[in-house]
Amino acid sequence: MKNLKRQCLMYVLVLLILVSSVSLKTQAAQLEPQTFYYGIEINGVLCGYSEINLSPMVKDGKDMTLLKQKVFAMLSALGSKFNTEVKLTYHIDPATGNFTYHDSEIKQGQTQLGSVIYIEGDTARFTSTPGNKETTRANS
Repeated sequence: MKNLKRQCLMYVLVLLILVSSVSLKTQAAQLEPQTFYYGIEINGVLCGYSEINLSPMVKDGKDMTLLKQKVFAMLSALGSKFNTEVKLTYHIDPATGNFTYHDSEIKQGQTQLGSVIYIEGDTARFTSTPGNKETTRANS
């Protein structure tokens, strides 16, 4: 049952990334605040929604795009119901479409996971919960 829940979580995450990446690069260059709503369906059954907000921001004197996404899905597996909530935040460089900051919070039942990624030049710093251990990776 634990594996089935993990598979459902991974399915939802892949769906979120796919939905986000489809319009991310084209929308990042636009500076007017925008909100998008998407329904989440599994096997033709509406089970949740996603709300994506895009707005301009200035970070360290540079124009950026702020993307905030909230996702809620009501799922069940083997007769057990569990809700999934995902909150994502990105700071996106509109010139390249690349992000310089990513924050994620995932809640599924009693399980909570989170991560933060900072991109500075060719270095990425990654922190995840539980544990809050920071990992740094430089592009060589």
